[in-house]
Formats: sequence, structure tokens, C-alpha cells
Amino acid sequence: MTKKPLNKAPWKRWGKVVLLAILSLGIAVCGLAGGVLYYFSQDLPELNKLKHYEPSQATRVYSDDHRVIGQFYTEKRIFVPLAEMPPEMFQAILAVEDARFYEHKGFDTFRIIGAFLRNLEGFEVRQGASTITQQITRALFLTPEKTFSRKIKEILLARRIESVLTKDQILELYLNQIYFGEGAYGVAVAARTYFGKELKEIYLGEAAFLAGLPKGPNNYSPYEHLNAGINRQRVVLKRMREEGYITQTQYDHAVLQKLVFKEKSIGEENIAPYFNEYLRQYLITRYGADLVYKGGMNIDTPLNITMQQAAENALRKGLEDLDKRQGYRNKSGHRGGAGPPVEGAVVVLDPQTGSVKAMVGGYDFRRSEFNRALQARRQPGSAFKPIIFGTAIERGFTPASIVVDNPVIFENAGGGKIWKPENYANKFYGPISLREALTYSRNLATINLLEQVGVSPVIEFATRLGIRSPLTHDLTLALGSSGVSLLELTSAYAVFANRGLRIRPTFYVSIKDHTQKILAQREVVPVQAISEETAYVVTNMLIDVIQKGTASKANFIDRPIAGKTGTTNNFIDAWFIGYTPNLVVGVWVGFDEEQTLGDKESGGSAALPIWIDFMKEILPGVVPEAFPTPENVVYAKIDPSTGLLMPPSEENGKMEVFVKGTEPKKYKIDVPRPAQFFKLDEEPENL
Repeated sequence: MTKKPLNKAPWKRWGKVVLLAILSLGIAVCGLAGGVLYYFSQDLPELNKLKHYEPSQATRVYSDDHRVIGQFYTEKRIFVPLAEMPPEMFQAILAVEDARFYEHKGFDTFRIIGAFLRNLEGFEVRQGASTITQQITRALFLTPEKTFSRKIKEILLARRIESVLTKDQILELYLNQIYFGEGAYGVAVAARTYFGKELKEIYLGEAAFLAGLPKGPNNYSPYEHLNAGINRQRVVLKRMREEGYITQTQYDHAVLQKLVFKEKSIGEENIAPYFNEYLRQYLITRYGADLVYKGGMNIDTPLNITMQQAAENALRKGLEDLDKRQGYRNKSGHRGGAGPPVEGAVVVLDPQTGSVKAMVGGYDFRRSEFNRALQARRQPGSAFKPIIFGTAIERGFTPASIVVDNPVIFENAGGGKIWKPENYANKFYGPISLREALTYSRNLATINLLEQVGVSPVIEFATRLGIRSPLTHDLTLALGSSGVSLLELTSAYAVFANRGLRIRPTFYVSIKDHTQKILAQREVVPVQAISEETAYVVTNMLIDVIQKGTASKANFIDRPIAGKTGTTNNFIDAWFIGYTPNLVVGVWVGFDEEQTLGDKESGGSAALPIWIDFMKEILPGVVPEAFPTPENVVYAKIDPSTGLLMPPSEENGKMEVFVKGTEPKKYKIDVPRPAQFFKLDEEPENL
């Protein structure tokens, strides 16, 4: 009996089938995966720009001592190179966000598996599944939606980023890009926001706290959830110890060290809001919004924080006092409330450089962004008179020249009364010197002087001083009938303070891009607008306004000060502009919609106290300085009633200042007083 041949083992046959199936499945899966990857890779963004990537950075505005006074941004960020960061900062981020960062290629399989298993076991998730590189793809290129397609794109982009940038470049980008809460983007702004420090100044415990924030900026905020934030810091420190970045001793010390947080900012960092708003508009006009909001510009300004705060405090106090005094609403005060309805403005200039040292455009920027120091054109009243008197001095008049202060009526061709100007107290003083007319702000004497000097020369003189607002071409100009801005008029006074030199007001010292390349610098270009002698004589007369005239409230200040009050009809506008050789301060008070400030609320009552309060704060730190006397100025003893030289034999008389060559040549010897020619205010007999 023959034996049948043995069949091959069944397992071998099935083994081939299974192997073939596995291979086929593998090929199919790989093909499918390749197809999926190819499909999702088609619309991925280009990454070449990452080689020169510059994140959006805030433009920062600095005071004269290089403190930040304002920022312009879409995202508040300050770029700091990785090499300039404290090691504790990026080590803390690496430990808690991506410990294998320098080992993977953008996508960490072990990290995903580990996170998945820990989730299954219910343990605390100390790290998410996404690497630092993946987080960058989400921040820069992808939407935050949680979908399969986005995850695939995230992985593909992460791999591509790793092929374009070095690991250090990726880490640097991440540390400057990521959001830390409270409007802070990047570690540098986060350090300022939470600890009030420069990034290089933070220590280990602070770095660990900051590193814990990106996972949940609101959940770990020290202002909302302090305990959660501290617990998160402990997790970061523990991870740093586990990864070998710190020792047990360093860990223990950091845990025990108390964190001191900066007080939470209320609103934006904006020390001088009206100043910054003007600067913002100027920069956008000159450089464009993109560079201003995203380019990380650095603007050095001449603004002095001490002066700015003193100006703001003085204005608020002055307006509140006026509100209580006039009883616009009640006498209880308004601090912490809506504030008084009356408004005001203050401008502080350095006459020798044109620098705007402080500017306040209203009672409260949050209530009204309208800048009354720049945008409002209000009648200056008698504050315009120094320009008229300056024109007269330039044209050969002297402080001793006699001008008549008597009532007058100006009529039209038909003989009808059209204008009857008056003095403040409705009194008339007859023939008086120019010095007396300016010291006591005699309206009628000023009109008489303007009529003699001419309106056109005064307008031309004002233009040289920097007045750009249109001026009325009639005798009402004597009483300041044309609207000007506070900055304009304060800048005009600066010419008197600066020996006749005009320097345009400037709001910046330098403008730089984010690399510190200078884009623009302040140019101090003095122009001899008027003679040094004219400026000195006007200043000398304005000193009398302080010592015994309409601004005598300020006479207690023990140093040379010149200035002039201004009041318009019905007490609608109140002004005072006063100066020393190195500081010019202008104040305006009034309502936005013209209405009376109240009876007797003149420049000396409503504006001057604000100026005085400001000077009380500032002048103690400023060395007293006299106005320098030009060579072509002489003094002579005169008779004030005639303007002529006082005979040597007489002891009475007054020393007066003159531009050399204009001093009187005749002596007072029975010279009759000037005739008082004026038109009486008579009513027609038939009325």
C-alpha cells in the first residue's frame, strides 16, 4: 500500500495570506497617509518669511529721563533676543512646555503618547501634547479650531518650520510671540506687566511664574486667581528641578521667596494722554499706521513727568476750586466724581529749545479727548497785549512813551455807534506811560497805541512770533478779539523769554525704529524773530505785571518772573502766561461752549492760581536765573508823568529801560501834559 504525500502545513499557507494582507494593508495605509499628507500640504502657507520674521511690536514713548509714558500697539510686545534673556526664563518655558524641544523635529510622538496615557490614568497633565514649534504654527498661521485637518496641518507646518529655522530661532520667536495675559505679548512685556521689571532683572521664582501663564493666562492671573497661579509656579519649578535646570536648594529657595506683583494697571499706560495722542496722530501721518502700531518704534520726548503731573494736579485743583466758588452744581467737591463742567488747559515750554515739557488738554482725557491746548481757538483778551506793545517798542516807542487812556466810541460812516470799548473797572486814567498801560492792562490806552502803531505791523510782528491763526484786521485786535491756541500764544511769549529767538515747539527729541536706527531728530533752529533788545524791554515791562499789576498774586515768588493775564468780555475766557528765562507756562480756563465763568472770574482769578500752584511745585528745583541784559539797552531816570528825563537836581523820578538810541533827550522843565483828545459818549439830542 502506497503512502499519500503529506500536504504542506496549513499555517504556512495562511501565514503567506496574512503576510500578504498585512503588506497590502500597510501599503494602502501608507498610500492613504501619503495622500492625506499631500492633500493637506497643498494649501500650507509659505514659511520663507520666518527667516526674517519680525513680530508686531509696540511703539514706546519715553519721557526726558527715559521712562515709558505711553505705547501704541495692536499687540503690546517688546522684542528681546534670546541671547539677552536670563537663562531662568527660557529654561522655565522649556521645562513646562516642551522638555524634549532640542531633541524632536517639531512633532514629539513620545509626548503625545505620554499625554494620552496620563489622561487615561487620570493623572495631572503637566504638559500638553503640542510642542513649542506646534504652538507657533497655531499662533502665526492657523485658526484655533480643534479639528483633525488643523492638527494635520499643524504637524506638517511644525516640521517645515524646523527645516527653516534653528532651534534657538524658534525658541526666541516663541518667547516673544506668546500671550501672557493682561494685554502682554512676549516675556519682556510680561515681566513689566506683572512685576514692573525689565526682563533681565527677574529672578527664578518670577521666571517660573511667568512660564506658567501661557497655558491659561486668565486661570493663573495673580490679580484674579493668585492661589492657582502660585500652584502653577510650583509645577514649573518642579519640572525645572526634574529636568536638571535647578538644584533642590534653588527649588526650595524659590518656593519660599515671596512674589511681589505690580499693582494692576487701570487702563493703558498713558502718563500724558493729551501729549501722547497728539504724538500718535503726528507719527501716523508721517510714518503710517502699520509702523506706528506694529513696528516697535522708540520715541524719545522732552516731556518731564514731574512737570506733567504738577500741571495736571494744578489744573484739576484750579477747575474744582472755580466750580465750588461759582456753585455750578454744589459746594461739596468733585474728587472721584464726574468732575466740574468747566474746562482748561496748560502748556509748559522750554524757550531755549522749543521743547514741550508738559501739556494738559483738559480736566480728564477719559471724559473728553479734545485737546484744548492745541485744538481750541479762543480769544486771548489782554494776554495778546504784549504783542502790540512789542510792535510799538520795535517801532521806536519806549516804556516811558505817553499814551492816552480815555473813553472813545468808534462810529461807522453814517455816524451810528458801533463799538464802545471800556476798561476792566470802567475807569479812565488819561495820559499814562506804556509801562503803566501794560502793567494794569488799560484797554483804551492799548487801543490808542494800536491806532498809532497800525494793525498790519502788529499782525506781521505776531506772525514772526509764531502766531498762525488768522487775526482780525481792525482795532478790536487790541483787546485780543482773534482766536488763538494756547500753544501758539505760549510759544509767542517764549520768544520774549529767549532773547527774541523763535524756536518751533517740538514734541520729540528723536524717533527711532525697533533697531534703534534714527528716523528723525529734533532740530533746534533758532530764528531771530525780533531783536534781543525788544524782547528784553517787553519782558522788563511784564515783570511789573507780576510785581504790582494784574498778576500781583504771584509776586511772592522770589525770582525774576514776567507774565500777563487775559480776560475776555463777560468773563468767558481766562488766561495767564508767565515765564522765567528757562520756562514758559501758559494756562487757559473756560467752557467748551462759550459761557461766562462767573462774575469777576478774570485771568488773575481763574487762570493765575493754576499757574502759581504749578510753579510752587516746580521752581524749588530750578536755579533762579535773571533775564540777561543786552548790550544795546540803557537805563535813564525819567519823570513817569511826561516820559522825559528827570533833571539831575531833582531826587524824584524812576529808572526806566530803553533800547539804546530811543531814550529821551529832553528834560522835564515845565512841559505841559499831553492834551486829552477823545470823543465823548454823547447821545443824540433827538433820542
